[in-house]
Amino acid sequence: MAVAIVVFLAFMCSGTKTRAGNLFVIIATDDGAPTIGADMKKNSNMVINLIKHNVPRDRSQIMKVPASSLTAATVLRFISLLPSAADDAVLFYYSGHGAYDKAREQTYLMMSNDGAQAVLYVGQIRRSIEAKGVRFVAIVVDCCNNLRPVRGMGPIVPGEPPEDRPPKISPAFQHLFFEPAGSVIIESSAPGEYAIIRPAIQFRDPRRGIIEVHFGSLFTQIFTGVLEIPPPDDEGER
Repeated sequence: MAVAIVVFLAFMCSGTKTRAGNLFVIIATDDGAPTIGADMKKNSNMVINLIKHNVPRDRSQIMKVPASSLTAATVLRFISLLPSAADDAVLFYYSGHGAYDKAREQTYLMMSNDGAQAVLYVGQIRRSIEAKGVRFVAIVVDCCNNLRPVRGMGPIVPGEPPEDRPPKISPAFQHLFFEPAGSVIIESSAPGEYAIIRPAIQFRDPRRGIIEVHFGSLFTQIFTGVLEIPPPDDEGER
């Protein structure tokens, strides 16, 4: 998986350079989903921290869809209300339940608030963002892509990540989001595969009792970890 992500990053960095615009980030994680909710919250925190560590406040805007109102309709509404311009880039990140529609040959997302009433196809998300006329679209979905949907009941979630913004855009984010044009979809799982959540650990605190620590999913941890790797000392000479 790590190799695949590195290959993707190399491909992205070789694209057309335009060097303009801002980065809009929409985060849709199913923090209230039974069983997996705490790990989805952890994934959200990892992605938020990734953006905050790589892009200054005045060059990015992070919008998280509230977990209490996370539905297919709400996600599409968030996209429609983006105050984006032609030179901007949009990164959409989803973490939660998903499955694969073999007839359409496409992944779809299943938010717990929708129940069995609605699903959201990745293609719908792509078309909705592209309709905004932005320079670059990146859609990252961390979910199962199996042929039979799974659902399940989940514990407490950790707090929000701390605020920490750099003075300028990092080289990795400059190459990935501020230079290329076009669109790309990155999925954690191939058709028929499941997404993997790292096992939680428990320990006893003398004052608070049993504490459960969640690490999020394997894909998001690797994805954010690769992008957090500092550039080599000679990066500016290449």
